[in-house]
Amino acid sequence: MLRDLRDQHLRGDCLIWLHGCTAADQPRAAELVALGAEAGAAVVLSTARIAAGADLADAVDLVVAAGPVDRLSAGRLAAPRLVKSRS
Repeated sequence: MLRDLRDQHLRGDCLIWLHGCTAADQPRAAELVALGAEAGAAVVLSTARIAAGADLADAVDLVVAAGPVDRLSAGRLAAPRLVKSRS
């Protein structure tokens, strides 16, 4: 659907929320986020697993964490983006 919208130069004006993402979903999740940006759709990826969240954050280069997050987990989520922003 997103490819069709993009190819027709239309905007989706919608939200796509994919919950329960895992590391195995990383390539498809990154593709979905890119297509969403091209087709006017906001994409939310969520997971309760820190490792999967960090992997997904690497794939899409963005992360927002809410709720209780310990220092180690917060560092793991933020570190890749901090390194990228310095280069």
